[in-house]
Amino acid sequence: MIDFYDAWNASVDSIKKQVTGVGVWTALNVAIPITFEDGTFVVGISENDPEARGHLQLLNVVRIMEQELSKRIGRATKVEVIDGITINHWEAIKRKRTTTERLSAEAAEREKKSKKVASSWDKIYDQMAREFGKLTHKGLPQVRAKFMHRCVDLCSDLINPGMSDEDNRNYARCLERISSYTEVPTAYIASLVLIKTGQV
Repeated sequence: MIDFYDAWNASVDSIKKQVTGVGVWTALNVAIPITFEDGTFVVGISENDPEARGHLQLLNVVRIMEQELSKRIGRATKVEVIDGITINHWEAIKRKRTTTERLSAEAAEREKKSKKVASSWDKIYDQMAREFGKLTHKGLPQVRAKFMHRCVDLCSDLINPGMSDEDNRNYARCLERISSYTEVPTAYIASLVLIKTGQV
């Protein structure tokens, strides 16, 4: 396979014949082929020349570069124009992308877990309403006390020290519902959950 540097030099004149504008021609003259990896041909422009980079990033110019380079290289080629003219610049860009992708994936996973937990709190919230509605003699203190401990058990299954702000708001909503049913202060109910889960 032809060397990527030779492929670029062999393609530049053909690219120029298909584009117009002094700016594009000038950008092609100062562009530096950096590497070809995984089907991507990386072309660099000095960080001090963003205007030239902009010319080469035009969709029609990129398409022509990809077509001409693909002919010389012998396989489908994607062109990426970057700030910087050395392999170190390209490696830095890849590291930054990897970090960004990792952080995005972690954020998405946290959001997924948060939604799952929020859904679980909603289920408990609704479950408490259903169970309270089925109680007989719910005006009796002993019946309410038993129901309160049942609710404490439900909350204890979800409570953990690493809960998000949203989780804590949903938990507080459940505590308020228990309090409204049992006429017991929310702080006391929360303390029972802490004792149940061994956090105090």
